[in-house]
Amino acid sequence: MTLSLVLVLVLVLVLSLSSSVCDAYNQRIAIARTVTTVYGHANNDDAGNNVNTEMGKLRKTVRKGGVTGVGVLLGLLSKNSKAVASSSKIQVQQLPYDYNALEPYISTKTMQFHHDKHYAKYVATTNQLIENTDLAGSDLITIMQKSYNTNQGLFNAAAQSLNHFFYWNCMKPNGGGDIPPKLKRAIDKSFGSVDEFRKQLAAAGNGIFGSGWAWLVQTKAGDLEIVKTSGAENPIVFNKTPILTIDVWEHAYYLDYQNMRSSYIDAFLDKLVNWDFVEKQMRA
Repeated sequence: MTLSLVLVLVLVLVLSLSSSVCDAYNQRIAIARTVTTVYGHANNDDAGNNVNTEMGKLRKTVRKGGVTGVGVLLGLLSKNSKAVASSSKIQVQQLPYDYNALEPYISTKTMQFHHDKHYAKYVATTNQLIENTDLAGSDLITIMQKSYNTNQGLFNAAAQSLNHFFYWNCMKPNGGGDIPPKLKRAIDKSFGSVDEFRKQLAAAGNGIFGSGWAWLVQTKAGDLEIVKTSGAENPIVFNKTPILTIDVWEHAYYLDYQNMRSSYIDAFLDKLVNWDFVEKQMRA
């Protein structure tokens, strides 16, 4: 075999591996997609490495490709993945759009404070609290589940890190509008109509006393439910899969809406929500 032929074969192999990894990464870049996959096997410690699961396939691809950067995958892959060193830290993820992209409904100033101060602080606190512990290098879901009801400070930081990145992806510029068919059918089945679903979700967000989150979740049976949580709680700890959330902590809206939380929620549902993203979080 000539040297030229060897070089060509190597190049083809590298491009093939890079394409596979990039395709897998793009398909799962949304944190909720990863949440759904991992959550579905939350009680099976080996499920994440099972090549028959989406996460297992991704991990196998990453290990074969040796692409550590992709292996980190938003800081969510387990420390059991050979592509991720045990010292890996949870990363502050960039917004999926520009700071000003959601104007006039959410201002640049709100997004800068929310992302760069509040969210970044949660990530930094998570890393600080897991340093030199058994949870160092773990994914956010593992940290959140293991600290729930055992280490409130760590749980709050990890859950808020997870919740916020999920929330960023639940919005997009020029959002709202028609709901994709699969999601609409599921909403109609669970709530009777889109109008009733919207009414119940808005009521949940407006009804939270103090700070919290309003969620649309999918149960293990496949039904959709609306859940409201206080503080940092995420429905994963209640064995439910989140597919949409609205942040109703005051820092999410107060600079733009002051005490008018209902106006913020209306703007979220009418002008910002990324229905395509929400539909992709649903299990088959």
